[in-house]
Amino acid sequence: QKIAESFSRILSQCEAQKKALKECNSEEECNKAYMGMTVCAGQFLCPLQHYSFLQSLEGYETAAEDGKNEGVEMAEAKINIALDVLGQCVAHNDKKAAEARRQFPDVFDEVLKKSK
Repeated sequence: QKIAESFSRILSQCEAQKKALKECNSEEECNKAYMGMTVCAGQFLCPLQHYSFLQSLEGYETAAEDGKNEGVEMAEAKINIALDVLGQCVAHNDKKAAEARRQFPDVFDEVLKKSK
């Protein structure tokens, strides 16, 4: 049921990102939309990885303010790694949710009805 509730929260909280993903037209636009959906879903499915990603963004801001090129490059690398880890976690949980939905469709239907 916890997986179903997370899935329900994602559907309601990440509507704009889901819409952007459905409506993207170019590879760049779709990559940005996919990243947005990953970050949004990550806050529900992978809170630790999501927090690490946000921390890496803050690290970039600090490095950019310092103005040192090597600090900015390191911060960008940390963002890329944190986003990759977040994406892997979201994909793993998405697979778990799909399997759970196949096994327990009634639980998902009940949770989704409650959220409407």
